[in-house]
Order: sequence, then C-alpha cells, then structure tokens
Amino acid sequence: MMQFRMEVKHVSTARNQTNQQRSRSRSRTGTQFVLNTAPVLFDAGITVEAGFFPYDDHDQLRILRDRHRSTHVIRRHRPQQAKAGEATSQIVAIPIIENAPQVGETFRELKLDDNLGHMAALIRESLISFFSAFPRRVFNYRPVTFMGDEEKDNLLQNSLPNGFSCPDWLGISPMFEIEVRVMEVARDKPFIGISFNVFTRRRIDATCQQLIDEGFSPVGHYVGRKIERSDPRIEPKFQLVGRAVSIDNGVIHLADHRDDVEQIATKEAFLEAAAFDAVLQHVFGNDYRMAASRLDVATSEFHQGRQKLGRIDRLRAYIDDHPLEFLNNRTWKCGDFVSEGGECFPKIHTAPPITYVFDGQKTDSWQVRGVNQHGPYSTPTFTPTEPTFCIICQKAHRGRVEQFIRKLLHGIPKHQQKMKPFDTGFIRKYAIQNVQTHFFDVDGKSAESYRRAIHKALQAQTQQGLQFDMALVEIEESFHALRAEADPYLVAKAEFLSHQIPVQEFEFETTEIPDNRLHYVLNNMALASYAKLGGTPWLVQANQPIAHELVIGLGSASVGDGRLGDRERVVGITTVFRGDGNYCISNVSNAVPFENYETELLNSLRQTISRMSKSMNWQANDHVRLVFHAFKPFKNAEADAVKKLVGELGDYQAEYAFLHVVEQHPFILFDKQQDGVPAFDGTGNNKGVLTPERGRFLRLSNNEMLIVLTGPKELKQSKDGMPCPILLRLGRGSTFRDLPYLTRQVNTFARHSWRSFDNSPLPVTLMYSELIARLLGKLGTVSFWNPSLMIGKIGETRWFL
Repeated sequence: MMQFRMEVKHVSTARNQTNQQRSRSRSRTGTQFVLNTAPVLFDAGITVEAGFFPYDDHDQLRILRDRHRSTHVIRRHRPQQAKAGEATSQIVAIPIIENAPQVGETFRELKLDDNLGHMAALIRESLISFFSAFPRRVFNYRPVTFMGDEEKDNLLQNSLPNGFSCPDWLGISPMFEIEVRVMEVARDKPFIGISFNVFTRRRIDATCQQLIDEGFSPVGHYVGRKIERSDPRIEPKFQLVGRAVSIDNGVIHLADHRDDVEQIATKEAFLEAAAFDAVLQHVFGNDYRMAASRLDVATSEFHQGRQKLGRIDRLRAYIDDHPLEFLNNRTWKCGDFVSEGGECFPKIHTAPPITYVFDGQKTDSWQVRGVNQHGPYSTPTFTPTEPTFCIICQKAHRGRVEQFIRKLLHGIPKHQQKMKPFDTGFIRKYAIQNVQTHFFDVDGKSAESYRRAIHKALQAQTQQGLQFDMALVEIEESFHALRAEADPYLVAKAEFLSHQIPVQEFEFETTEIPDNRLHYVLNNMALASYAKLGGTPWLVQANQPIAHELVIGLGSASVGDGRLGDRERVVGITTVFRGDGNYCISNVSNAVPFENYETELLNSLRQTISRMSKSMNWQANDHVRLVFHAFKPFKNAEADAVKKLVGELGDYQAEYAFLHVVEQHPFILFDKQQDGVPAFDGTGNNKGVLTPERGRFLRLSNNEMLIVLTGPKELKQSKDGMPCPILLRLGRGSTFRDLPYLTRQVNTFARHSWRSFDNSPLPVTLMYSELIARLLGKLGTVSFWNPSLMIGKIGETRWFL
C-alpha cells in the first residue's frame, strides 16, 4: 500500500476532509494559497543494500558516476553517527536495476526513510530516464529540465495565422523544471517535495551553416558550440565562444572570443538565443511585425497565473497517474499540490506595514504623499540649495527639451481638481530655492558630437567660474543598441563621472509623452535627481534594536571590453545601510583579476566597516550586528574571513547574518482566490491573477523563507505574467538566526528605493549593487574610462540611480 512517509493520512485517504479545511480557510481569510510542490508518495520501510567508499575528492565522485551511471546512483554520504573507524564523509552506490554488479569497498543495508536525500536522488534519476525515453529533450539534472512537445507546443507556429509557417528549427517551446528535495516545513517531519515550474525557451536549432544557406549571416552575432555531456540522456551544453566578425571557406573568425577558440567551423557553430529576433525578422521579412506581435500575445498568455498553474498541475497529475520505478520493482507517485489548510502547508505570515519618515519627523505610509505634504527628510540640512544643472541636448530638439526641463523643475499645471503627483515640480517638491540651468547643444547624434558638447560644458566651468552639480543628458531610445564607443549615453556618463559630476539621462521620446502620463515619469526622475545630489527623500521608521546594525549588500562586476576574452578584471561592490534604511555609503574596490577578487573585496569591506564604526562611534564591548545580503551563497571561509576582519577592528560583541537572496529557485506561490487588479493598460484585463499580495511569506525549512516582493499591484501591465517570490537562505556561518526578523527587513528594504517611487522586486541593498555592477560593466567597455575614479568622491554618492 502506498503511503506518505510522514504518515499524513489525509494525503491519500482523507482528501474530502482536506477540501473542507480549505473551504473554511478560504471563507475565513479570503485566500487559497497553493505551493507548486507536492509530497512524494512511496512505500515506508524500504531498504537497499548499498556499497560505500571513503570520499577522497570530487573527481573520484565524478569518475564513479560516469562509470556506473546505468546501474547505480552515486552520491556523497555523510553518516549522522559514524561508527568507530568509519569515514565521516563517504560515497554511496545505490543499485537501481535488478542484478546490478556490486560497487563499493564495504556494503550494508540503507534505510531510505532515514536517508531522504538519497531517496530524492533516486527520484530525480527516474525522472530523467522517463522523460529522455518519452522522448523529450532533457537539458539539466538538477532541477530536472526538459522541453515540451516541440511540434505541438511551438508557440511561434501556433500563433501564426493560417497560411503562415516557420521552419522546424526555429521556435519558442515550453520548458519544464522539476526539482526534488527534502522539505522541512515542520521541524520534526521532513518529507520529499517535488516542485514543478514551466517557462518558455527560444530555440535556434539550425547550425550557422544552415542559416547561411538560408541567406542569414551570423556576422555581428555571438556564436557557440555544443559540448557533449558525460550522461548521454542529457542534451549537449551550449558554450558561448565569441562574436562572428567574418566567414571564410566554412570557417567563422571570432572577436571577443575564448582564449582557446579564435575560429570555429560554420557546421559546428550555433547562434545564441539573443539573436532570435534577428533570425525571426529574416525568416518573416515584411511580415515580421505581424509575427512578432502575435508571438508576444501568445507568450504573454502562456505566462499568466492560471495558465501556468494549469500546465504544471497537468504534468503533476500525469506523473501521479503513471508511477515511476526508482528501484527494481519499486515505484513512487506524487500527491496534490500542498494547499492552505492542509497539514503539509506552512503557516503564511504577512509583513507589517511600512511607515516612512519625512521632514520634521512627520510620517506617512505612502512615499509620494509624504514628500508632497511634508517635504523630504533632509530638508533642513540639504545642500546645495541652488544647484546648477548642465543640460546636454541635440540642437534639433532644443525647444522641446527646454519645455521638458521646465516641467521637471516647475511641474505640470493641473487641469482638473484631482491632484497629480508632480504638480509642484522639482524645486517646490524638494524644497530647493532655485536651479540654475546651462544648455549646451549637440550638433548631431554621434558619440563624438556629444563629447564635443560635453567638453564645451566642462570648459565653461573653468572659463565662467561655474560648478555643475548635475548633468541632464538627452539621449534617444535607439542609442541603447549601439556598441559602447558609439553610444552617446555611455560616453556622456563616462565623461561627466570622470569629472565627479553625477548624470541623469532622459530619452527624447520621453519628452513627447502626454502630460497626464508625463507626471509619473518626471516624479521618478526628480526623486533620483534629488538623491544623486545627496538628498535623503525619506527614511524608514524602525524599532531600533539594541545593537549597532548595518545591512550590507555585496556584489561584483566584470569590467573590460567584451563578454569573453577581455573581461578579465572584477570589482567588488559594497552598499551599506543602517537598520532604519539610511543609505550610508557604497564602496567599489580596485579592479583585479578574478583569482584576487575575494581578497580585494575583503580589503574593501574592511575599509567600509572601519569607516562606519568610526562614524557611528562604536565602543569596546558594543553590540554590533552585521547583516549581509548577496546573490550567491556564502562559503564558510568567506564568513570566517568577515568575522576575523571585524575582530581586528575592535573588541565588539558582534553577530552576523549571511543571507543568500535567491531569484532562481523552484518555488511558486499561487493564491487561487486572487482575480488580479485592473491593469489600466488599454486591454481591459486584470494583472496579477493568482498572484499573492506583496509581503506574504512562509517558512520552507529552518534556514529558508519564501517571500512575495511583487504582488498584483506592483506589476506594470496585464501581460507581465506570474511573478516568482524570492527565496531567502540563511548561511551556515550566521550567528544571528532570527529568520522572520530578517525576512521582514528584506521586505522593508524592497520598498525603499530612491530610484523610483515604484516598489522594487529586490531589497535596495542588492538592487543598488546590481545597478552599480551593470553601469560599471557597461562603462568598462568605454576606452577612456578608468574604474579607479569611482574610489573618489563621486563613488560615495548615489551616482548609479
């Protein structure tokens, strides 16, 4: 008899009772949460005779896997209580077929109930074997990732009207992900959960030679090769090798290439997926706009909440109806998705509302209203009160840009009684006395013409005794597609930042927006400009802990010209906030080779914390809490190094939280009672259908929380689809382990960006680091840019907003 290992009877025997519980929960809360994870059902008490080796290194593990893949699952094994003389780290070989050869130095019975990690690996193995034989193209082992039916589910072909077709090597197909892992929702009841996700993948399966035969030239595009895997069931890995610059006798010559690849045969090369639109335009010619528009509608519908839940639930049900064999004559199934009201479903929490602090310590729950009614937080201390702006614009656009700048500074008069967010303009809204403007015309659209105008402006500073506090630079939307040296936006950014002048760019297309929409654009532009000038628009009202608390975002950026060959230097990025959300400083380390990155980042971090300890007047024996946010997991060695450097700075009672903020993970939270909110995008549709409200969070394990940072109201339009929550994972080196506290803090910092009044999908600790990384990466491709300039005064400002 199949039973759930946790002995949760309702999973298989009392679903009516569960449905009643869900109905009561729905009527009580107005929600019906569903996690895209189902419990795995298998017989209790299964044992298997397994072989064991002492663990030496990863190469040993890889060799054993390659050698015995068809007969055994090979894994690391860490016995909970090692016997005398037994290695604390071992390799286990679990046979998966009848009469499998013995593999191991020692052998003993292994109870799968007590080794759920091994059981999860057996389930993954069965899934890969099943889908590769189906046949479906399997692309990854963990999570198990496979492509749907490429013929029936090609969104491109299905979106075209009758009479149109696309080649079979071009398309957008569903890609399914299945993650199998041990879940610890309740501390004493771990179980195996299987999580399902689906997204789309653009595919160009033709070789470059086939594309050339079709009349499409790969020149100018990045190409790659396919590397065979050790597991024949899994598709070859695509490896980018360089940018095609010329083709001669069936050979593509490359620039910005890997060190070992200067050229590649056309019959062995493939375009990267980023070239999909260019290929689509070539294939459909004059009908490209029609095909692209219909494809956009199809992909938008695909990613809507109801469609996503429907697709993954059908896949779950199919597996539930077709038990898969994981050992000889042993099968498993999966139950229903865990839902609110069921025993397997974790408790849902709601983050508390956020209160913002403005001038005179006045408060409000909405930033826009608070700034309008009370003024920015830094009003009494802000300087310069009469800033000087340098305006760089094209001569042909001068009149319209002047009108745009006037609206920015003085506001857009309201024509109705309803208050708009930018009626007063930058000067009155941010309590500025006046703004001096100096225009400098650009003769054309080239980067060189922009440089000439900027040089005139910089010369005027000296000749006329001016000091520009900010540069406003008009660009065009098309500039973003240009290479670095030809992009006026990057050239202007590099020139002004080199002279310690922050830059706020705006697109000419923005000046043409009707006033009823321009209000919102100017509101965000003015906010970022005030912050770049050194102003503090607001702070967050926080219950101060007894500790000196710093929240530190860690990031990095590659610098150099290109994506492969010449991007060998890395800079470390540190953004520091106080617990009340006050932005303190960002620090950019020296650009160093990758192998020296961690050492340089620690040096930069030492300087940053030392400076903050002095400015916050830390004393001996003070209680200090350092909360780190990063996009990558913290190694034990990194955590130890941080603790050591803080110990070197003073005798503090320090505690640490190393929080890995994970964007790519297998979990999706649905609210089946959420019908969305009006999108007001002209479609008449709602946005955020099945998307939980922002601020909902739940515990997945002792070290993991899942939090919704983008709810229905935060989506821009109805076609945005179903957003994913953020996974927070607490590192093993953490000594401060109050995960609900840290989760609420992340939610607060995600509503605290001075770049825009819109809520952020990430905490500003990481969003700011990401903005810095993105800009430094682009600026690194400009020949005259020197990243060491950011170590100066400009690097301590909010130049990146």
